Amino acid sequence: MFSIKATSLRTSKIKSNLVPDTTLWTLAVIPDTQRLAPNNATAYNSMMQWLVDESGTEGIEMVIHLGDFANNGASNSEWNVVETAMDRLHTNSIPWIACAGNHDYDDDGQGTYSRKETKWNGKFPESQWNGKSYFIDSYNNITTNMAAKKTIGTTSFLFLTLEFQPRAAVLTWAQGIIDANVTDKIILATHTLTDPEALYATEDTNAGGTGQAGQPQYYGVCNFSTDGDCKTGQEIYSEFIVNNDNIILACSGHDVVGAGAPDDSQGVRGQSAFSKRVDTVGGNPVNVHLFNYQNVSANSYANSAYIRLYRITNSGSFTVETYNPVRDTNLTDGENQFSGTFN
Repeated sequence: MFSIKATSLRTSKIKSNLVPDTTLWTLAVIPDTQRLAPNNATAYNSMMQWLVDESGTEGIEMVIHLGDFANNGASNSEWNVVETAMDRLHTNSIPWIACAGNHDYDDDGQGTYSRKETKWNGKFPESQWNGKSYFIDSYNNITTNMAAKKTIGTTSFLFLTLEFQPRAAVLTWAQGIIDANVTDKIILATHTLTDPEALYATEDTNAGGTGQAGQPQYYGVCNFSTDGDCKTGQEIYSEFIVNNDNIILACSGHDVVGAGAPDDSQGVRGQSAFSKRVDTVGGNPVNVHLFNYQNVSANSYANSAYIRLYRITNSGSFTVETYNPVRDTNLTDGENQFSGTFN
């Protein structure tokens, strides 16, 4: 069986291994924390506190959560854990945005299959971001889809998050944001985009096999509609990403390797899922990354508390580190520690 190698050597020192760049900065991306909400509030808080404590040392300019904050979106107790942990970022002025995962809706994405956002809105109202220098907009004033912007060094970066299987109107909104910021480098985040084999999720992506179900009719967030209003990963790519050659990075979580999947270098069954691909749009590379460690369950899921740290330079390079601040361990295999480029 392929296994992830974890080491306690703190590879954030990886910064010194890059070509020197005075404007090096870090993007921190948090995949699904849904197991921590009901099982380990201490670890959840520790992750966020590490981001606060190390934001200066690590050069963190933006934090993005990929959704599935909670495991049961109908649970008040889980949302209270989420709120306490994430408020550490707000309280300490750490810029962050997020997108909604299927487990973040009131019905947990498992029951009546709707986009009920009552609890999300109660914990993450747009008013928490209004007035922040980096915040641009949210779709319909609900923060399940968000836009932010920062100039870092000599480069302007646009950050966009899209809800779980976004509606067509959401992609139209996002395109409008891009059209108003055409010279920016874009970093895109959505809850589900690709699977553990680095294939874009389609209507035929089913539970088991290489990953869990990803199609709209399975989760039913659009009332089991197959009319194209809820977009699969493949549709996000073909209807949105290919139209925007300034997208440099697209991240997603959600998927785990299905119980029937063969073990391979793209993921570890029952523990985590990760894959990467590079597409070319308008002659520019688009880095597309999946990562989700939610089911690494030892010690009440504290071993799942990994954060992706992207070290980005103005010269068009980046290096990825995958770090667990609760365990002080890094994943050092080639799927979790690597480098890349963008234009």
